[in-house]
Amino acid sequence: MWFVETLLYFTIFYIGYRLIFRPVYKAPDQLRKLPGDLAIFIFAAGIGLGSFLIRIWLPVGWNLEPLGLQLPHFLQYISLLIFGVIAYRNDWLKSITYQRGMKWFILAQVCIFVFFPIIFLGGGAASGNLDAFMGGWHWQSFAYAIYEQVLGFSLIIGLLGIFKEKWNGQGNWAKTLSAGTYTVYIIHPPIIIFLALGFRQVELYPPFKFLLLAPIALVLCFGLANIIRKLPLARKIL
Repeated sequence: MWFVETLLYFTIFYIGYRLIFRPVYKAPDQLRKLPGDLAIFIFAAGIGLGSFLIRIWLPVGWNLEPLGLQLPHFLQYISLLIFGVIAYRNDWLKSITYQRGMKWFILAQVCIFVFFPIIFLGGGAASGNLDAFMGGWHWQSFAYAIYEQVLGFSLIIGLLGIFKEKWNGQGNWAKTLSAGTYTVYIIHPPIIIFLALGFRQVELYPPFKFLLLAPIALVLCFGLANIIRKLPLARKIL
């Protein structure tokens, strides 16, 4: 739930910003155009560079107690929040075409299947050298921070462009599942823990056990979420 907590903080700050500065919506002819691919790539790399610098002193895994917030990742969260607000106000979603989405999606695959093995195997992750990736003056930390942001932006833009044009619809069953996703996000930990403990004596190769338990967990999570959302008070919140 730490991310829900984070979103609540962001919402409070954004409400304060709106109350203080009272921004107004622009006319359609005054909207900014979606930046080009190179500008977005540089922006993503810039967030990666900033994250690398922050992680010199606050490595990945460092928590702000007692809130339990991992500040080493927060530059990404704050930047994407601002980017999302600007994108909404300038109607940038319409500018993300299928062709543009495919270009970014291909870049995401290159990141996953080419750069990921190069960075992590070349950086010694296979031999257990993970600390160098988490922070400090290490090329592994720098490469990981850049990789993380470029991959994130690539997947966001790529999937938006592809799904917006090719799979932009829902049936009744999908709408029901979609409506319950936030509730599932809240209630899934105890369900998964219950299943893990219940099947801990079953000796199976881990991927096979995953294939066995994942469908059961999904049915239980979404089934229980659907029941909870029908409760009087929960219906107004979830």
